[in-house]
Amino acid sequence: MHTTEALKYTPLSQISEDHLAILAVGSTQILRLPIHMAPAHSAKDEPILVPVTILNFGACKVCFEAGTVNASVLEHATYTVEMWHRKSLTKNGEQAKSPMAVLGFCVPELAQGALLAHWAVKYFNKERKAVTHDKADYVHVFLKILSNKVDPVLARSGSNGFFAIPKNSAHKPHEDFAILHMPSAKLSELLAQTQKIPDALGVIETSSGYAVRCRRQHWNAIRKALMPDSPLPDEGDFAPGDTLYSLRELDIATTPADLTKALADLGWTSAKAIRLIGAQGWGVAASKPPPSWHQLCLNNRFVIVTSNDRAAKNTAAKAVSIPADANMESDRPRASEVAMPHVSRVVDLKSELQQQEIQTILVSKMRATNDQIVQLHLHRTEEDIQVMKMAQLSAETKITEVEASISASNNCPLSQMSGMFQQLQNTLTERLDKFEVGQEHESKRPRKDAEL
Repeated sequence: MHTTEALKYTPLSQISEDHLAILAVGSTQILRLPIHMAPAHSAKDEPILVPVTILNFGACKVCFEAGTVNASVLEHATYTVEMWHRKSLTKNGEQAKSPMAVLGFCVPELAQGALLAHWAVKYFNKERKAVTHDKADYVHVFLKILSNKVDPVLARSGSNGFFAIPKNSAHKPHEDFAILHMPSAKLSELLAQTQKIPDALGVIETSSGYAVRCRRQHWNAIRKALMPDSPLPDEGDFAPGDTLYSLRELDIATTPADLTKALADLGWTSAKAIRLIGAQGWGVAASKPPPSWHQLCLNNRFVIVTSNDRAAKNTAAKAVSIPADANMESDRPRASEVAMPHVSRVVDLKSELQQQEIQTILVSKMRATNDQIVQLHLHRTEEDIQVMKMAQLSAETKITEVEASISASNNCPLSQMSGMFQQLQNTLTERLDKFEVGQEHESKRPRKDAEL
């Protein structure tokens, strides 16, 4: 089923003692479960890869497995390096027919097996507008370089007009490297200084001037070598393989050593406090994630831990859009239960802003709709009042008619009874009058002897 339908069955719960799972097709992440790319066919019967997620509801977990036709290939660790070439700083750069030829001449390490691929070669003028090669002032290109050979390539940055910036999968500066800003220094001076420092990895351009790049674990040594008299605070050490974290909501003045000891007491033994970030934050390096992201307590205060490279880890390959009514094939792969990394604060802020914008739009739409409903209610209320008045008048008329009918029906028997009583009275009166007349006549008649 589609992820929109699968969300109705969350949160997950065990309802079977056997294998029982839902295969959700779509790019929407569900409960931070991993999204795998599975083979499918489009509506045009074209082979595509679609994102799938497995929701387990059984005691026996369903896990993702690769296809039966599978071969292993040696995977090399690489870095993606964004390279800028300024022709004005390159000798005889205008005579070069190809930017890669100039790049191979100025950075010979690339021709010795360090380069795996290059793409997106573009040309720009001083206003950073796209132009042709012969009119370009800048040349831009992306390089894929082996990780074990990237340091010599980066060390050439700044010389001959080439500036290299290693990027992560989120297209941001790679977290394995750090820079030391030198805004008042000149390019020639920095190049001369970095050649004497073995751990320096070239010079780069920034918005405020130039800066020296190095591996993150060598940053303190580079800082002391380039600015020995600078009164900078003590900072912790970054070890190779460590991941950067941010410790927020820590309104406590402390030192890296004391904070490192406190984090170890909380069970985060691999954590090393690096430096203070802002008013209530600390940069922390660790080889393992914290035991909790928001339940760590320092001096009876809760703090929040976020991973600085979560945005890079969450950046996955773009997948095809899967509509909710797409047809799902019966033969489905299975997925594992590997937790996805946490979302970065930047992504959280973007999501919150988007939600706020959506809420604002919804509130405005709902307000307009409510106004319309109120107007309809008012109009409907006036109509209802008129209807009620008409009904009341009709009811009063009917009641009057019923009362008249009842009064008429009641008066009729009374009149009849009154007439009957009057007739009876008249009859009785007439008989009594006759009776009285008869008595008077007999009393006046002479009596006979026999009657005597």
